[in-house]
Amino acid sequence: METGKGRISLTWSIGVGESQPGDSIDQLLARADAALYIAKEEGRNRVAGASPDLRTKDTVAQHGIARATAC
Repeated sequence: METGKGRISLTWSIGVGESQPGDSIDQLLARADAALYIAKEEGRNRVAGASPDLRTKDTVAQHGIARATAC
């Protein structure tokens, strides 16, 4: 991308998570966040979806976030 001060390069990665029955918004976001890290690890500039077997462990009360783990 050209700017007034020269050319810069941009990368993008997108993580997609699908809500499961009974999920909280925090669990959905944790699933999408886990997919985002997968996209980054696979070389950036890509879209990654969370695997259907990815489960979230709701730890909002303890950590303020929900964590996603593969089962």
